[in-house]
Amino acid sequence: MKHIHSFDLFEGHKYKDTKQQYSKDSWKGGDKKIEDFRKDTKDLIKSKGLTTKQVGSDLEMCHKGDMVAQIMFRDDHVGVKEVGVKFTDKFKYSEWGKIKSHITKIANKIEL
Repeated sequence: MKHIHSFDLFEGHKYKDTKQQYSKDSWKGGDKKIEDFRKDTKDLIKSKGLTTKQVGSDLEMCHKGDMVAQIMFRDDHVGVKEVGVKFTDKFKYSEWGKIKSHITKIANKIEL
């Protein structure tokens, strides 16, 4: 502590770190980027032979009318929750490959 001359050295950095709740790369709910992301997700699900149902800002992945999984679009992450699983798998919007493989894994479990 002898090298710290005053508290003013750290005060500005602390304030800047907590000033914004989300990062600058945050996706807002009404933004066109998130709508395009949702459209790409719908197209992926339809290519697997399943249907989608939009409930609010979320998508339900359905097979023969029964919900199989839920994809939740939030400001800072995408959540994929399979039916019967207690916890949601969270992914960043920049992790499209991981989201795609997770949805494919869920779709492959279903017998078409």
